[in-house]
Parts: sequence; C-alpha cells; structure tokens
Amino acid sequence: MLAAGEDEEAAAAEVRLGIVHWYRVERDRAAPHFELAAELIEGAAPSRVKAEVLTELGRFAVLGDEDAKGLDLARQALTMAEEFGLANFRARVLNTVGVARVKLGDRGGLADIERSLHSTETGSPERLRSYINLASTLGELGELRRSFELHEAGLREAERAGQPGPVRWLRAECIWDEYLSGLWSGALTHMEEYLADAESRERHYMDVAAFEVRALIRLAHGEVAGALADSEQVVALARAAQDPQVLFPALAFHSRILLAADRRPEAETSIDELLGLLRSSRSGFVSYWASALVVVLSALGRSSDLESTVQNSAISTRWLDAARAYATGEFEAAAEVYAAIGSVPDEAFARLRAAEALVAAGRRSEADAQLQQALAFYRSVGATAYIREGEALLAASA
Repeated sequence: MLAAGEDEEAAAAEVRLGIVHWYRVERDRAAPHFELAAELIEGAAPSRVKAEVLTELGRFAVLGDEDAKGLDLARQALTMAEEFGLANFRARVLNTVGVARVKLGDRGGLADIERSLHSTETGSPERLRSYINLASTLGELGELRRSFELHEAGLREAERAGQPGPVRWLRAECIWDEYLSGLWSGALTHMEEYLADAESRERHYMDVAAFEVRALIRLAHGEVAGALADSEQVVALARAAQDPQVLFPALAFHSRILLAADRRPEAETSIDELLGLLRSSRSGFVSYWASALVVVLSALGRSSDLESTVQNSAISTRWLDAARAYATGEFEAAAEVYAAIGSVPDEAFARLRAAEALVAAGRRSEADAQLQQALAFYRSVGATAYIREGEALLAASA
C-alpha cells in the first residue's frame, strides 16, 4: 500500500495490527502500529478510511489514559462519520466520545453510549461493544446493579449472535460481577471454566479478570500462597497491557494481598508505584480498585495519602466516596456506601473494620451488630480467613 502511495489504507492496516497485539496483551508491540497510523493519516483529507483510523486511534488513546486527546480524535471521526453517512463508525465513535466525557467529569457521556447501543443492529459487534462500555462505565461510577444487568444482557446477545470475542470478554465481566455480588460459588465455577479455555488459546486482555477473582477468593479462603501466585500473574499481564484500567487495579489488589501475606515492605512498594501513577494520571478516574487502595493505605498508617493523591480527580465516584469515608475511620459509613454500590465483599470488610474500632471503643453492642452482618456473608461463602477474625472480635465483644 505504501509503495502504491495508498497511505490511508496503510494507516488502516497499521491500526488493525495494533488492535491484534492489544487484545493479546502486547502493548509494546501495539503502540508502534498506532503511532505509525497516526503519522500516515495526518494531513489527509476527510474520508471513510480516515474516519475509521481516527475512530480507533481515539478509542485506544482513551484506554491509554489520554482522554482529552481521545475525545478530540473521536469528535473528528464523528464529524466525518456523519458527513459520509457511516453508521457503523458513528456508533463506534459515540462509544469513545461517551467514555472519554465521563472520565473527564461529564456524566452526559453516558447518553452518547446509550445512543450507540440503540442505533446498532442486535448482535452486531458495535452493539456488543456498547453493552460492554456502558456497563463498565456505570460499574466504575459505582452503579453496579445496572452494570450487572447490561453485562448479562450483552452476554446473552453475544452468545445468540455467535460472537466469540464479545462472549469471552463478557464472560470475564460476569465473573467479576458474581464476585462483587457475593455469588462466589458461581464465580469460581465460571472462572475455572474460563481459565481452562484460556489454556487452549493465546492469552487475552480479559484473562486478568479471572485471575484477579481467583486471587481474592483464595485470599478470603486463607489460601495465601495461591492468592499471591494469581496476583503476581495479574500484575505481569497488566504490565504487558500497560493500560490504566488493568494496571491500577492489579497494583491495588496485589498490594492488599501482599499485606495480608505479611509482606509489608513489598506491599508498600506496590502501593507507592500505584500512587505515583495516579499522581501523573491525566484523568484521575478512581473506581472499584479504590477499595483495596484505601485498605492498604490505612493499614500502613498513610490514610492521608488518599486525599492528596486523588484531590484533582475529574469526577467523583461512589467508590471514591466509600474510600474517603474508610480513610477517615468512618467504617460504618463506608459500609453503607458499598451496600448502595452493590459490592458485598467490600461492605462486609468495612463492617469488620467498624466492629474492630467499636470493640476498641468499648461499644460492644454496636460492634456485635456490625459483626453479625459481616459474618453472615463470610460464612455463606466459606471465607475462613475473615471468619476467624470476625469470631475473635465477636468473643472480645461478648
């Protein structure tokens, strides 16, 4: 294409190569293709191909935490898509515009993703991507119940349409949903099925989610060595991906698991790396991983680092609200926010910490009320590590 002077088509090919490497969790190999595509398309007149290239460059800029740049590229692509009547590109670029707007502090972006969802054909790749983006964005804002519903609806549609890529992605999302909902038996079953399938194929971007869930459940079950092994694999995959949406959670949860394993210096090193990334982040979008971040900071006696790190966040989320309450020792308030979010494990852990503080203050009846709620969940999922801790506090409150 280059030899024939077809720079725009060459740019489109470069973008597609970049996407292949991105899904394989090979960011170092993906980035040069995106960069070359941008060079080849620069200065070209508006066209269908340029709209396609800008659409993808905008999408991956947002995934790389360059939200303002991604929004600018996406809006250029949207103008071309509307000018040339490119319905598919319009739907795809609305996804990017919507996600970028929300990350930059404008909840109006949710309407853009909704428009994309409702303007596409049932079972089409663009419609399924809209399901994923809308569900993920709502989940990161702390609106889990609708997020879960969208994941389930998207998965059913992807399975009916025979779309293997979206099916794999949405199955991983639903495993996380089961973990957060407290449905750990289902999460473990589906996670093992997912990972068994993963052994027969090349690695995938969403493998991170399955390993993360297993690590956290193993930790709760007292299987610390297994939790560490899974968490280390998550961090390795996240480093290869380099995208904040996987690297930030990986470091936060790894820090928490290291702390539980009595590897405090390593936990502190990991959390310091995350704080450094957050301070240099262009968007500061703080989501579900804030629950692990604040647990580690509080245990290290560094709760004040949370506010100093996230004070310039473009948008507040329920997750951040809960973390701020936890950081100031308002554990019951944090638990109530987690309950409103729909994160059962985080609510239970905050109630455990509330009970600990109440026992220390001699407020035993209040401590018992918190403990009973936490232990009801932990017993239902066999979380022996937390059951032991809760029952020890229960004895102390008697």
